[in-house]
Order: sequence, then structure tokens, then C-alpha cells
Amino acid sequence: MKVQNAFDKLSEQKSFSAELGFAGSADDIYAAMKNEDDFERADATMLAGLKVKFSAASDTQLKDTKNLGKGSVSFALSNGSADLIEVRSVGQMVYLRADLKAVSALDTSSKGSDSKELDTMLKQADQLPASMSAVKNALKGKWIGLDPKTFAAFIKQSGLDKEAGLPDTGSALDPAQQKKAIEAVKKALGENAKFKDAPGKDGVDHVTVTVAGRKAAQDLVDALKPFPQFKDAFKDFKPSDVPDKDIAIDLAVKDGMLSGISLDVAQFDTKSTGKLPLSITIDGKADPVTAPSGSVELKPQDLMSAMMFLVAGQEKA
Repeated sequence: MKVQNAFDKLSEQKSFSAELGFAGSADDIYAAMKNEDDFERADATMLAGLKVKFSAASDTQLKDTKNLGKGSVSFALSNGSADLIEVRSVGQMVYLRADLKAVSALDTSSKGSDSKELDTMLKQADQLPASMSAVKNALKGKWIGLDPKTFAAFIKQSGLDKEAGLPDTGSALDPAQQKKAIEAVKKALGENAKFKDAPGKDGVDHVTVTVAGRKAAQDLVDALKPFPQFKDAFKDFKPSDVPDKDIAIDLAVKDGMLSGISLDVAQFDTKSTGKLPLSITIDGKADPVTAPSGSVELKPQDLMSAMMFLVAGQEKA
């Protein structure tokens, strides 16, 4: 009951944010994953600093929001000190910025030549005419805005969606399907879960949830089979790959509301040689997501013109 009430209280908020990242140090991560193929200490250092944050806000309580995508939503990937990628959806516009060099550095296996190619492209961006300021902003890691409907129409009219094999965006779950899918997942997991109070700390209650791993995975797949949208997601997933043992999850509850989830992902990996705790910190009273100031709108035609400009520059060189 405590867990259900904690989720219910979170759903009564008009906004929330969740930050995901590994709770251990680089040494902890390396100790747990050193037996994985091609896993180096540099990978452990990168993962230790990596954080993913998601925020959403609505005019109504989250539980009454029919389509969260129509509210304001943001996603950010950071290295612990600065955002590498940030995307915000506010109203009819999507805003984004990315530090291309920092994102490229996440690939610890990349060669020096890859960095040189990126440097060359960024230098060419300085030569773009003023009419392509939005493209220049994008390459320089500054905010740009775009209208998804305009881009979708352009891609469809130009036939690029078929050439690239892009999925049909009309196949997304509608609000009614979203509700049914969530209920199906709750039932599949709830029927395989056991709850036990754990020692609290600093005014935060903890509950250990134990789930029968393989059975829960099979029930989850069966629950989502009626939705064709999940067909590709489960194409390469086999419940038999999930360990046939209990999986423990820690839920943190503060002031009666869910405030965190912690899971040792090493429980799913037979090669792991140590604990690998993944932590999700939840704030049920996050600030609303707003449009960034100083963004420049990027239009499909601008992008195509910039590509032609850059290609022409490479040919001359």
C-alpha cells in the first residue's frame, strides 16, 4: 500500500523530473564490467560521469494528462559538469542544442581521424553565410528551434522517409493505448512482485521490491503483444535471456511520494564481477519546462542548403 500511495502522490503532481545515472565510482563500474568484451577503464570513467535527465510538466495533474507529449518536456544528457545534448518540447516547437565534440568524445574507441573530420566540419561552419545562421548555431552547440510538423511534411514530400526506411510516425500509441499499455505493465509486474520494508535513512523510507525475473519478463512480453507498436522492440528480446531468479529493486519514499529507484543491473549479467547500482532520483515538484531564449529557427530548406554548401566546399578543397 505504501508503494501504491507513493506512485499515486507522484501522479497527482503537475510536473516531475527524473535523473538517471550510475551510483558507483569509475573503479566500481570497471570492477563490475571488466569482463565485458572491449570494456576499458576509459569506458568506466565515461559512464561514471554520465547523467540522463528527463522532465515533464502539464497544466493538469499528471494522472489526468491524456497526452504528456502535448505538455512541456525536456531531455538532457550530461557528463556530470555540463549538458552534452539537451532537447525541449514546448508548445508546437522543439528546441535543441548539442556539443558535438563532447558527444564525439563519448566514443572511447574512436580514432584521432574522427576528431579531425569533426574539427574540419566545424571550421567550415564558420564560412556559412548569415542566411544559414540556424545551421551555424546547431554546429556550434547553440540553441535552435524547429517545427516537427514542417519537417515531417518536408521529409514525406521529398520521399526521404522511404529512402531512409523511417518508421511511420502514425503508428505511435494514442492516449487510450498509452493508458492500456501502462495498466498492462503494472499488472504484469505487480503479479510477480513482493514488497518488504527496508531500513530508512534521513527521513526517507525504503521498500525492497523483489520480482521474479524471467517470469516477469515473459508476462511483460505477453501483456504488450496486443500492441503492434512494440513488435520491433521485442523482436530480438527473449525472456529466456533474463536470469531465472529474483531481482531486487529499492524504492525510496519521501513525504509519502516516490523519490527514487535503485537497481543493481549486475543482477542481469552473468559476466559481472561486482555490483553496478543504477539510480533514478525523482523530483515531483520540478520547475516547468520553458523555451530557451536566443534560439534561431531551423527550417528544412536551410538544412539542405547548408549541406550543399559544405559539400561544395569539400570538393573545392
